[in-house]
Amino acid sequence: MDRFTAMAGNTLAREVSILVPPLDPDSGPVGFITGFIDLLYRHPESGKWIIVDYKTDRVEDRADIEERAEAYCLQEAVYSQAIQESLNLEQPPTPQLWFIWPDVLWEDPAAP
Repeated sequence: MDRFTAMAGNTLAREVSILVPPLDPDSGPVGFITGFIDLLYRHPESGKWIIVDYKTDRVEDRADIEERAEAYCLQEAVYSQAIQESLNLEQPPTPQLWFIWPDVLWEDPAAP
């Protein structure tokens, strides 16, 4: 909770709905991906755009967190692309997973 309140002044939106075309344009005549980004904010020091997805997975250690983060990587990629395109950003936003139960913030080390 401290993490959330510390950046409150930099929050741009909560529960941002997205609707984007399928990742594979050859997937069929009709299709879409929809979802909700829990939180969109700008980092106070770097100015980077950050998308946050709250996760309530019951993870016990770093290995559990890494495993669950891998399961969410496609979702985070879709969210980043949607925000980058809709806001016409030069760089995609950095996705973060906030694992609520152990109070751990996970960020892909390869993220921009």
